[in-house]
Amino acid sequence: MAGQGFAADDRPDFPKILEFFTDPRTEDLQARQHALLKRVVQKCQRGFRLRELPVVAELLDIVPKRIEGLIEKDAEESEELERTLCNIIRITARPNLRQKANEELLAPGLKAAAQILEQLLRLQSSTSVRVAVEATRALTAIATPEDTSAAGKAQKKLNRKLLLEANAVQATCAKVEENANIILAIDDDGTERKVFDARATVDFIDADTSDDEDVTMSRSSSRGGRRRKPRSAKTDALFSDVLSYSTHKRTLEYAQSQVLRSLVHLLRELSTDAQSSFDLVECGGARACVKLLRCYLHDPAASDVVHATVEILWNVLEHCHDVTDVAGPPAASRTKLLSRRRFTSAMYQLSDDATIAVLRQILQHLFLTGHKADDKRLRNEVLIVCSLIASHRKSHAAFRRQRLIHLLLDYACAAELPEDAIEVRTQATQSRDPRSTEPPLADRHTFATSSNEDLETKRILWSMLSDLGRAEEENLKLVVEADFMGALLMYLDVEALDAADEPEEWDDDETAVSRDTVSVNGRRIPGILKNLELTKLHVLQQQAMAVLLNLAPRAPAAFQKLQGHILALRFLDACDEGNDEATQNTNATRPSARSADGLVRGALMLLISVVGLPGLQNELGNLDGVEIMLKRFADSRAGANMRNDAVMILAKLCENHEDNQARLRRGGGGFFFFL
Repeated sequence: MAGQGFAADDRPDFPKILEFFTDPRTEDLQARQHALLKRVVQKCQRGFRLRELPVVAELLDIVPKRIEGLIEKDAEESEELERTLCNIIRITARPNLRQKANEELLAPGLKAAAQILEQLLRLQSSTSVRVAVEATRALTAIATPEDTSAAGKAQKKLNRKLLLEANAVQATCAKVEENANIILAIDDDGTERKVFDARATVDFIDADTSDDEDVTMSRSSSRGGRRRKPRSAKTDALFSDVLSYSTHKRTLEYAQSQVLRSLVHLLRELSTDAQSSFDLVECGGARACVKLLRCYLHDPAASDVVHATVEILWNVLEHCHDVTDVAGPPAASRTKLLSRRRFTSAMYQLSDDATIAVLRQILQHLFLTGHKADDKRLRNEVLIVCSLIASHRKSHAAFRRQRLIHLLLDYACAAELPEDAIEVRTQATQSRDPRSTEPPLADRHTFATSSNEDLETKRILWSMLSDLGRAEEENLKLVVEADFMGALLMYLDVEALDAADEPEEWDDDETAVSRDTVSVNGRRIPGILKNLELTKLHVLQQQAMAVLLNLAPRAPAAFQKLQGHILALRFLDACDEGNDEATQNTNATRPSARSADGLVRGALMLLISVVGLPGLQNELGNLDGVEIMLKRFADSRAGANMRNDAVMILAKLCENHEDNQARLRRGGGGFFFFL
């Protein structure tokens, strides 16, 4: 056997096998060559040795050419040889066998592994769908070894580095965009049409931000200079209307769907690495993913390609967000600064109208049809992607232009309505087209239940709307007009929440009587809050106060009109009473070890932000605001931060106000005058 390509230890003699394929005297003996490859597969099931990889890499280059030559001559033999090639590719995905300690870290081992990766990346573009899918799956397996031990983690780190050096991210992104363009370029009737290229237009859309200038950098300029691109009227009008992409079902062949699935799964694994994420964004991979999402707008929840693509966007945005938030060394040059803030910034690259429009259409579909828990989880992942994009100011105008902020406000406010009110609003909008930019309101069971998924949706919506209303005056106006602040203040109305928590009344026939509970600002308390767990209610109350702390100083008139200052003071007083009389605690303010301090601190900070508004000194003073703050300051169980907050509120209440100063003296706070 050794003379026919097998060594004495029954391992294939790879140099002789390669010679058999390349020798002019034997290169046409295709049946013998195929038999040798089958024996290789049989004898190397556990993996290839590192010293065998250079020959395997050459075989991965030679065998596909043999297959192409056999297609016309012998299609059956060509298909059999293709299956054998796929088996060899699967073996390359398994851990390599080493014969010496740390052999994979030596120069020959690193070079051999790099050669295999190079061939696998080349096979991604194979005309054979089967080979292309197997090559991509092999790369995915190499990027994520199954071994979770310390040695396995070290191998994973080494593999990721080799994949990075082999430009695996760039090659895979190019294939994703190529396949997406093919799908988008053909309508259902088979006619080709021009593909909308977001990258060709997004560079013209700039917003006035604190860290960006309205300039574009020439990447090929050796001096790193800048050049300005004047806007034309055509460019300004490009995104003047709301974008709406086709939601017709696109017919994908099984082979094409398998290629896309393998590509996005590979990208998902690679995007978990920070440097790979930056490379993915810089080569246009993030926008290629958005383009791929357009292929599944007819039913996003039905395809695992959409799930994986959303995860990719989440990963790259999170890595970008972490780098932006962490205070690192300053950029050495303007070119590096632009690279950090634009070219490798997923938040900047995805802040265009095309991306926001696609995400809006996906969310519309998931809100209207997402009844299952898996659909709701996908919806929340899309919302998280939107929230990460919203953290960049450049996207705020796009949220408004593409009416995504309107969709978010609709569901953020509707979720705080009673069940019958949601149903009335849903029925009133049933005549709208679900695919339009003003879709009907979904059934309440898809977004307004007490499930963990719907509560997470609520929290993500609140946080995102807080970010959108913080920097854009027009967005803030939309938030105020939608009564979003009124919905949040409902969580601070202690009396209404306590009444909602009481048992229902019964009439003479022992029939339950539905009793509406009305908040101070006129809102009816939804029934969902009556059965909400205490810990969940406290989490929502804390977040409501955090969002109001952001919005109230920017919209003081609306906050004061909704009597937010009164609700915050009563909520703080109820928290104080709850600490004093544990037996009389209500569901709304009953303290727990983890949340009581957070509720008190949130209410204090909210009051600090609005107590200086005109007219509030009188109103809060008449509502025993001075006495409540003195009580909070005198509480020995309160931390130093909360007592400091109480002192700050007292200072603002008593500043140039004789009545409140008198209340301070009567309450035993005269010593403040000597501080």
